[in-house]
Amino acid sequence: MPIDTYRIYLDSERFDSKNATENVAQFNTKIPTKKTNYTRYELYVDDFCINLSGMTEYNIIVKALLPQFHSYNSFTKGNNTTIATIFNNNITSDRTTDLCLNYQAPNAPYIINSIPDFITIELTNLDNAAIDLTDVRNVWILNLRIDAHYDYYID
Repeated sequence: MPIDTYRIYLDSERFDSKNATENVAQFNTKIPTKKTNYTRYELYVDDFCINLSGMTEYNIIVKALLPQFHSYNSFTKGNNTTIATIFNNNITSDRTTDLCLNYQAPNAPYIINSIPDFITIELTNLDNAAIDLTDVRNVWILNLRIDAHYDYYID
């Protein structure tokens, strides 16, 4: 089955709209050309990096408001929107601030229903509290990949 691959790079400094204190950012993906006969969409989180300068966050939950087929999230009691979970393994009793967290994804995809025209990214902690990244030193990047499968028939 042939695949078209779409790469989407997002960062906290360039967005179309944002609520900074709740750290919810919306991006218009503006993918110029898409086929109309795709049969399956696989979303991969290739990497996520965040600078937590001056912060003491122990965990980050990255959510994309993209419905995932055949999914469940015990927090939402419905479809899963979490695409990455990062726990800070560098925390010690004397070192809890000015850390960076990195996430490199496994090969397991999230099955989504389409190539999104808009992507809303929300960062929370495990308790679903918004992470305030209003300090100019607190930035993140998110590198996504969508593999769009389609049928290819030769007459």
